[in-house]
Amino acid sequence: MFNLGFLPCLIIICFLCFVKFVQTAGAVGGMDASLIRVPTELVKQRMQTGQFVSAPDVVRLIVAKEGFKGLPIVSASRFAV
Repeated sequence: MFNLGFLPCLIIICFLCFVKFVQTAGAVGGMDASLIRVPTELVKQRMQTGQFVSAPDVVRLIVAKEGFKGLPIVSASRFAV
């Protein structure tokens, strides 16, 4: 007979690697979504005030007044736990 004492350890190691992979994929997916969602929400909120005709006008004004730092890439609330 073969000694299968290593098999439970191998299964646990594979499971933990898979869990880390899934967690990393989720984090990358969340950051990717926030790169698009947060600036888009900012532009939509500014357009709802009625001061702007189009989204490009909002972006131009934000960049002119505040620079590219005015377009937040991520929101701090996205990472609050």
